[in-house]
Order: sequence, then structure tokens, then C-alpha cells
Amino acid sequence: METAETLQTEIRHGAITFNGHNYASPDELRTLWTDHYIKLLNESPGDGDFDGSFKQYVEREVANMQLTFMKDHDDLGILSQAITTNEVASVCLSMPNNKASGEDNISYESLKYGGHQLYQTLCELFNAIITYTYIPAAMKHCVIVPLHKGKKKPRDDINSYRGISLNQVINKILEKIILTRMKPWFKGHNIPPPQQQSCKPGASSVTLSYVVHEVINSYRNENSKLFSCLVDIEKAFDSLWWSGLLYKMSKIGIKNKLWFFFREWLLNSTCNVMINGEVSPSFTISRSIKQGGLLSMIMFCISIYDIHTDVL
Repeated sequence: METAETLQTEIRHGAITFNGHNYASPDELRTLWTDHYIKLLNESPGDGDFDGSFKQYVEREVANMQLTFMKDHDDLGILSQAITTNEVASVCLSMPNNKASGEDNISYESLKYGGHQLYQTLCELFNAIITYTYIPAAMKHCVIVPLHKGKKKPRDDINSYRGISLNQVINKILEKIILTRMKPWFKGHNIPPPQQQSCKPGASSVTLSYVVHEVINSYRNENSKLFSCLVDIEKAFDSLWWSGLLYKMSKIGIKNKLWFFFREWLLNSTCNVMINGEVSPSFTISRSIKQGGLLSMIMFCISIYDIHTDVL
């Protein structure tokens, strides 16, 4: 069983060269990585990645949604039914063993073998969260551990690492319950869309790669021209814009109580960065979705949904 600390002993962070300076001491590395994630996971006032007028339009729309949407109205019926002890027990027992825990060091195994009394307590907690659309601050906190991407990327380059979030496993139980309830709705709305082959049961990016090769070969055989566009969304999870995500959720039909639930899941989140077993001070973030969060992939799919519907 891995805790945040035992996982960190297996991942050692060496010297990093950044802006011409070499950072090697434990304090230097911890400060560098913390500053890196504070900048990465927060919007800056002069962010050049935005169309200024469109950004203002979206933020006005989201502000209006906060005033017009109703927290006690569940259009989709996802949150109107109370979570049951059986749901909690089923999800707890389905979770894998030997996975890293969050900062609280509670593991999946602790929940699996906690028994009916624990399932009932979790059930009461989750139902209170849904009733009041309020998530405790401790459940919105995670520990970020930079993980080297491999593929011969230089280990002394800060951009060669992906920040993995060690979230409380209790969060993941609630995430999986919500995700399980929403699966039929997502399937009915083609989210993820048919063209997407990653992160879907029975499909993979290898499948899509095969399709692309077959299309290329077909055009070659017919001596026809084929135009393609490859897009790499850099730091896609880390830089995801919350207002943009909430705006797109409303456009596909996620409104009122469920919309407020997702908003509450995102806002006022906090992080620490753990480097070589030492944890940085906590800081607040204003964008991103967690690497390793069970709802993160579906939220990312929603954020790029109109690429498939409007462009392809």
C-alpha cells in the first residue's frame, strides 16, 4: 500500500536548470517547483492566451448563470436521488488495491474493509455535500508530485514533468458515484464523441492511430491529396479555464444543481507540492483539473466538445 510519503521515496527529484540557473539543494528545488505550479495553475491578469473580449463575455455569462440557475433544481435527475449505502459499498469494493493515498494517508483498502458502519458514514457525508452543494476544504486539497514523462526527455528540464495529483480516496469514491450516475446521459449526448478513441472502454489511441494510417494509405493508393492537422494541447489539464468549462457545461445541458456541484468541485481548491518527501506551503489555484481525478477526463472532454461538433 502506497501513501503520499512512500510514493515520494520512489520518485527522487534531482537538479533542475531553469532560466540559466541550476537548482540543486532541497530548499531550492522545493521553492522552484512550488513557484512553477503556482504560476501554472493560476490565471495571470495579462494572459495572452485569451481573446480578451470573448473572455469577458464568457465570464459575464457564467456570472449570470450563478444568479439564474437554481441549486435546488436537478434537471437531469443525477443528484435528486439520495446516494445509498449500497452505492457507496459497491464503489468502495470496486476500487483497486495498492494505489497511492492522499495527504490523509487513507487508502482504498481502508475503505474496502471498513464495513457497513463506514459505508453508512460516507453515505451521510456525500448526501450532505449534495444537499448543501458544499464540499469541505479538506476534500478540495491535493498534493502534487512531479512525475517525469520519460521518452528520453531531459530530467533537468522542468517541462519534462507532469504534475500528478494525490487526491483523497474519499473524493474518488464520490467522483465515481457521480460519474456512474451520469454515464447514460453522457452516452446519449456522445460525450466523449465517437471520433475520440482514448479514455473509452474498448478503445484506445492505438485504434485511432491505425485508422489514420489506413486513411493515409488509401489516399496514397489513389494518388490523392490528403490534408491533416495535428494539434498538441500543451498542459491541457493544468491550464484548463474554469469559466470556459462551466460555460460549455451549460451549453450541453448541465445546469442548475449539477452545474453548481461542478462549480463547487473546482472553486477554492488548494495544493501542496511534494519534492523528495518535503511538502511546500499550501496555495490556492484558479484553473486546472486534477491529474488523476476521476471526473477530470470527462470535464476535459466537455471543454473540447465543440471541436468535434463544430469543426470536424
